[in-house]
Formats: sequence, structure tokens, C-alpha cells
Amino acid sequence: HLAALVAAACMAASCSGDGRQLREPGTGGATPRPVPESTTSIDVFADVEPGTFALRSPAAGPGDLLPLRHARAGSNTAPELHWRGVPVEAVELALVMVDITANDFVHWVIAGIDPTSVTLFEALVPPGAVQAINDFGELGWGGPAPPIGDDAHSYVFTLFALRELSGLTGGEVGSDVIARLEASAVGAAELITFYRQAAVIDP
Repeated sequence: HLAALVAAACMAASCSGDGRQLREPGTGGATPRPVPESTTSIDVFADVEPGTFALRSPAAGPGDLLPLRHARAGSNTAPELHWRGVPVEAVELALVMVDITANDFVHWVIAGIDPTSVTLFEALVPPGAVQAINDFGELGWGGPAPPIGDDAHSYVFTLFALRELSGLTGGEVGSDVIARLEASAVGAAELITFYRQAAVIDP
């Protein structure tokens, strides 16, 4: 549950430059790991028990920093994601990504994903899937954009296995539909990553 993640990962509130209430990054004393130079040979499920409903990405593993290309300051593309162990009751999958450091700022809601699928490819929306409006006021993916100088923000990807069709048609406000997805979930798989905005962006 996203609320539980907030309690576990975030502490006292602070404010960003845009007036949004922020929580401390809450990395639990751990330092986010940098992205490995090559992910081509990485087994993204190496840390997962067999049969577990799990969500992973070759772009960044649990506790890793997301690459710049997925941020708004970079190419602003959604990362490639892989999953396995989807509950047999699932009739639809839906994916949510929020910044729990910034009061669950919604970066992405995509639903209508085939429950027999195992991958979302980078920057691609699969056939039949629909996207909601993120908290930037845009349809689809909106990459990390924490204020320069902030400690790393915590970004949580949650894949919901739904017991009934979401009924989303696309263009809904993402923050308004997450509770509905949670209520319909027979299972959820999470991936927690980080992102820190550098003061200078290399070309």
C-alpha cells in the first residue's frame, strides 16, 4: 500500500521551491547505488524468490539511481520494466510510479496491461493500454524532476494485479484513480529507486 510505503520511507516534512510539502528522502540510512555501466547481462530477478510476484528494471535495480535519460532533464522516457509471478486471478495489470519524497507526486499511471505479458519496453505503450494524467498535468510518463540540491528522492513503481477490469479509458487524473486500483488489487509488486538532480547536466 502506498501509504505504508510513505510511512516507512519518509520522515519529517520540508518544502520544495514550488511550495509542495516534501518529506525527507528517507533512504533508511542507505546511500542510493549508482547505475551500473552495463545492464545487458544482469539477471534482474537474481534477488527474487521463485514464484514471487516481482517487478524489476534493467535500468535500475532496487535502491539504484535512475539514469538521467528517464528524468525530465534528460530524454524523459519511461524505463523498461519486467515482472513475473502475476497472480492467476489477475484480469488486468496497472502500473503506478510516485515520488514518495514529494507527497506521493504522481509521475505515471498506466492501466489496461495484459496480465499474460511480462515486459513494458522503454518509452512504449503496449496495445490496449491506457495512460492517465500525471501531476505535471500531462498524459503518460513524467520523469523525475526533484529540485537541484535535494538529496535523492525515492521513486516507487507499483504493479497492481487487478481482479476486475479497471474501466479506465485514458485521460483520467492519475491521483484520482490510484485508490481504485489498490482496492481492486489481488497482489502488488514494487520497485523502489532513487533519483538526484545534478547541478550541471552534461550534454
